[in-house]
Amino acid sequence: MKSLLVILVMLPYLACNSLDPTTVEEEVMPSSNIDTEEVSEQDVPEIPSSNPGEVTFKLEIIEGYDSGKDICDVSREHVFLTEIMEIVERGMGITHMPRTKDRMLVNFVLEPKELTADSVVEAKARESLCLDTSKSYFTIISYKILE
Repeated sequence: MKSLLVILVMLPYLACNSLDPTTVEEEVMPSSNIDTEEVSEQDVPEIPSSNPGEVTFKLEIIEGYDSGKDICDVSREHVFLTEIMEIVERGMGITHMPRTKDRMLVNFVLEPKELTADSVVEAKARESLCLDTSKSYFTIISYKILE
């Protein structure tokens, strides 16, 4: 009688342990049969990107300033008033992204030559935050004259 009681108590325990643990996981978590190449080609739009904190603009030069001009309450040299015609590339981490048709003061790293009013340039710019961080300005690090 004792042996029959031991068998009855052990039977459910042995029955539960007879399953392979990997079989249980496969039943609980169905596998995904999605082709990653197919998803990435169809669903992800191609957006040109630039280095972090940098933007490439197509700008029209409105006015150039010979003497120092204040940007964010700091006097800067080589400042131009520009209008954004197009945003060509965007980098990640831009806090204040301007829009097309916005006018803004930009600072050139080096003195630009042959730039006049109504010139159109494609410029790569780096964003810098002002001291109060609610505003930012762009410094042109490279450019090419288009018109």
